[in-house]
Amino acid sequence: MNETSEGGWSVLVGASNEDDLIARSRLGDTTSFVGLVQTHDAYLRRVTFNLLGKPELMDSVLHEVYLEVFEALRNDTDEAPFGDWLFGQVFAACEKARHDHTKTKVDSADNDTQSQLNIMPSDEVAALSMVTGENVSIERTAQLFDTSKKDMAATIASARAVLGEDDETADEAILLHRTPRHDGDFWTTINRSFGDVEVEHEQLEAHTNANAPAPTKRRWLGRTTTTLAVTAASLLVVVGLSFALLGRV
Repeated sequence: MNETSEGGWSVLVGASNEDDLIARSRLGDTTSFVGLVQTHDAYLRRVTFNLLGKPELMDSVLHEVYLEVFEALRNDTDEAPFGDWLFGQVFAACEKARHDHTKTKVDSADNDTQSQLNIMPSDEVAALSMVTGENVSIERTAQLFDTSKKDMAATIASARAVLGEDDETADEAILLHRTPRHDGDFWTTINRSFGDVEVEHEQLEAHTNANAPAPTKRRWLGRTTTTLAVTAASLLVVVGLSFALLGRV
């Protein structure tokens, strides 16, 4: 994610579009929910993989969190930005999984960076993943962790000190630490896991109708204009023929 404007994660899809996806998800529309979390999935994969170090563990944690968030969203009345809330849920789940898998070894031959990440505090790993890996500002990252900009800067500095002799080396280590994609069946499994979701069909239809774009008259007006032009031209031809006939009489 590249945070090119203020306002949080909704810049990824546009605030109005994300609001619509959230509203539809709350009514049980699983397709909209999958679309919603997919807009946040790339940076969440990076954070999760950097924290856990195993692609299969990354998939397992995100799969569980996404399903839990779907259920919670339907009963949620919190006005906090969805992306911030989702990040918090993922980070908490990663901390728990990290604690449960402390003895897990990374099976990669090139695991120097991950070995260093494994010994770092969770907040340092996640914060550096966002600031360096996703180009999110320190101030914005501080908001995610509910801390001050000064404290977040110190957290980032501490993380960089572990990964390299200088900031550039540390940042390069994060950027070169490639985040794997999901397993090929990840989203299919997510959809199957929803089971028999009770969809509020009537409310969903009403929401769809209320948010549907107004029908455009441009095409109709175009046809009308063309029809009038043809009619006018025909009249001119008729009038011209009439005068020509009169002239012959």
